[in-house]
Amino acid sequence: MIDVETNQALGLEITDESVQDDQMFIPLLDQTQQNCGEEHSVYRVLADGAYDRNELFNALNTGESPLASKPGSMLRPIRPGGSPYRAECVGN
Repeated sequence: MIDVETNQALGLEITDESVQDDQMFIPLLDQTQQNCGEEHSVYRVLADGAYDRNELFNALNTGESPLASKPGSMLRPIRPGGSPYRAECVGN
């Protein structure tokens, strides 16, 4: 995970090709929040459609919620029983 304003790496995990990127999202988010500290908390996450999973939106919606933001065209349609936080982020 990278701070887009400073280009500083805030979280890093090296894996082999058997590990999908979205599986590392929550550990990287935790690592990033620890590295940022309380004075510089994560307030927005930008990710592509590979991270469009209810459990990831739900992880973002705990505690002080950073806004999950992606280009709308990359998001799948909202389905019944999905993440309410995802629906809020998508605007539906």
